[in-house]
Amino acid sequence: MSEKAKISAAQKEAAVKDYLAGKYTLRQIAAQYNIHHSNISKWLLLYQNWGAEGLQRPKRNTKYPDELKEEVVRAYKTKNYSLYDLCRKYKIRNFSVIQTWILKAEKDQ
Repeated sequence: MSEKAKISAAQKEAAVKDYLAGKYTLRQIAAQYNIHHSNISKWLLLYQNWGAEGLQRPKRNTKYPDELKEEVVRAYKTKNYSLYDLCRKYKIRNFSVIQTWILKAEKDQ
């Protein structure tokens, strides 16, 4: 199996801009970089929330207050929000962060 190529923030930004301009579909861009199209969706989320800066790899993990975690889980349970919506609304970088909170809340019940 080949090693994954590192994709620079500049390449990610170019890919996002191409998608937003309607030049290529998510799948076409993913094929160019030999990655899954869901990665492009993540880049879009980051770009829409934080601009080009959001495409840089964070230097450290973000710590979220317990109150925010609880609010996000409650919002998810209303079924009015998708994980994507919650990431945008609460400016959370990754769906998996919210998924972890949901699983923990369900386990603690």
